[in-house]
Amino acid sequence: MDKLIYAEVKERQENPDPSGTDMLSLMMAARDEQGQPMSDFKLRDELITLLVVGHKTTSTSLTWPLYWTRHFPQVREKLL
Repeated sequence: MDKLIYAEVKERQENPDPSGTDMLSLMMAARDEQGQPMSDFKLRDELITLLVVGHKTTSTSLTWPLYWTRHFPQVREKLL
């Protein structure tokens, strides 16, 4: 995963697209108080966090409705 992320960061650094609106483009355009961009390591860290958090949120969001639907037959009947 790291190789893929670092390769993408390097590609974007070599061929910047100022009109990019995806998360990586926005993070690469961000600057701190001293005007410095995020390091490659920080970019990688943020992308991994977004991937893991997004996956976890989606799975949790899908699990609860299924759980409650199973425990309330009247809800299950309405859905069917």
